Amino acid sequence: DDGLLWFCGEELRLYDGRVWLTVLEPDILSRGWTDAIHTTAHGDLWVGTRTHGVLRYADAKWSQYTRAHGLAGNRIFGISGEGDSLWVSTNEGVSRFDGSSWVTRALPAEIESASSGLLQVDRQGNVWVSSQTGFRNRVKPGISPAALAEKEIWTIRYQPDRSAPETEITLGTDRISRPGNTVFAWRGFDRFKDTPDDELQFAWRLNGGAWSAFDTQTFNLFRNLEDGRYRLDVVARDRDLNTDATPASFEFRVGPMSQASR
Repeated sequence: DDGLLWFCGEELRLYDGRVWLTVLEPDILSRGWTDAIHTTAHGDLWVGTRTHGVLRYADAKWSQYTRAHGLAGNRIFGISGEGDSLWVSTNEGVSRFDGSSWVTRALPAEIESASSGLLQVDRQGNVWVSSQTGFRNRVKPGISPAALAEKEIWTIRYQPDRSAPETEITLGTDRISRPGNTVFAWRGFDRFKDTPDDELQFAWRLNGGAWSAFDTQTFNLFRNLEDGRYRLDVVARDRDLNTDATPASFEFRVGPMSQASR
């Protein structure tokens, strides 16, 4: 929206209509190639590096996301999407960003294992991902152009489903003595198993407070809860970010054993 043009490559370059500038900070940008670049309707700039994951420029500051943050791989091929739904293709698969956390494996396994190229999201929310294995391998020693079959370069359209998983709390105690330590466990059910059970993500909250970040952990240890009544809500979501509209809930009380046993 501000009219600036950004270019990735051997250097990250910026053109304001009169002058070319090389972006040197953060220093990651001076340590290798950038192969993908994307801007959102909100004005956020996303830059995909060849070895250091993705960088995000928003509110006049840079943030970095790597495998340590949930990204599938640190070599970035493509970035596309809008708002709280950004897709990133890497050398280890395709990941999705919801605005605060990552779905590491955002596509079915049969697509993940074959995709290694560019990625684009259309206006209907469909994801187009290409495989360029043959094209990339053409520069390897001993590979002749004749050996690269046309079938090694193709494109798949992935249409996310709209069916949300269900959530169940499987372990919990309704009366907890001091000092208020307890464990709760949960699980989710994806109707057609499009998202494997171990890839479902969960968020929880206590007494209607803020939701935790989504992750694949299926339990949580609560420590030193103060005396009182509580309600735990847990919600599941699949890799298409479909979230259970009816969280699983469990009510319990923390207090002295004599009080908790009444």
